[in-house]
Amino acid sequence: MNSNYFNCIVDNLKFEEILLLGILQDEDSTSPFKSMNRSDVYQKSDMTVANFRKTLSNLVSMNFISVLSGNKNHKIFITQYGVMALKKSLEEANS
Repeated sequence: MNSNYFNCIVDNLKFEEILLLGILQDEDSTSPFKSMNRSDVYQKSDMTVANFRKTLSNLVSMNFISVLSGNKNHKIFITQYGVMALKKSLEEANS
């Protein structure tokens, strides 16, 4: 991935997007077998349903999270790009 493009995407992340990435990272949901139920992520996020769906869709389109939809409950995990984006975003916030 082009680093300038990646930096631009990370610089434009919304608070809600960083929040969801942080929830997944904090819960160690970093691979398909460690994925969290979508409903659990929603409850932890304290967002409205519409905002949660929009944020989830944005993160999936950026390839920062993946959604597994094989069974009744969709499961979510943060991808390696999501981990890198969260780390970069937090580093910029602390500097």
